[in-house]
Amino acid sequence: MAAPALRARHLADLSGAIRQIGGSWDGFVKRYGGGEIDLWTKRYTTRGASHTADLGDLLREHVLIRRTKAEVLTDLPAKARRAHDQPNHFECRR
Repeated sequence: MAAPALRARHLADLSGAIRQIGGSWDGFVKRYGGGEIDLWTKRYTTRGASHTADLGDLLREHVLIRRTKAEVLTDLPAKARRAHDQPNHFECRR
């Protein structure tokens, strides 16, 4: 299973979904990746994140996104612990 998508740069492998959501790589990075141009490369960087709530809604609609641990913990039952006594196998052989 994949880890939760927390930043726009982690979504580079989802190029098909990016086309549906942002139209193009540049459009996607401008809107959801912070949209800053690197002065040296003259390309958009993917170090930031913007419009994350909107992006999350779109991804849940178009792509399966795994829930985070905090979201799952609310659905789990309370932890139950029980002690089980096991016979000592060395004593049973005698």
